[in-house]
Amino acid sequence: MFSEGAELTLDRVFDAPRERVWEAITSPLYIPQWWGPANTTARVDLMDVRPGGKWRWIAVMHPSDPGTPFMGTYREVEKPALLVRTLEFDTEEMKGVPPFVETTTLDEVDGKTQVFNITRFPAEEILQGALESGVTKAALDSYDRLADLLARMA
Repeated sequence: MFSEGAELTLDRVFDAPRERVWEAITSPLYIPQWWGPANTTARVDLMDVRPGGKWRWIAVMHPSDPGTPFMGTYREVEKPALLVRTLEFDTEEMKGVPPFVETTTLDEVDGKTQVFNITRFPAEEILQGALESGVTKAALDSYDRLADLLARMA
């Protein structure tokens, strides 16, 4: 993981075929099992994976937490290789902040899948604030949880 300017880049190889990784990252059945920091869950309210389709997930830290809602629009969907979507916080205090743009590519490498993710933040200062608030740990936890899920899906 590294950042440059207003972009945060993650790159990881998963020990699973590309179609399985695609299913795990595009199915509302699997998102709650891996998306978010360790010891959290997510609730999928909406997930229409197609160009122009909307999505809305809520990150829940503990059972009594109402959660933090995230939402966006899918811009490009090329199964099983490319997913481009916007991402924004669906909260009053974040209204007016332009959406982030997340581009995820999946490449097959010797029966495994390399996932390359670039999140373009609206400004470098917003990325720095996200880094200070723990987005790095959350992203790495999510990928660890995704790896565990992919092993169970085998």
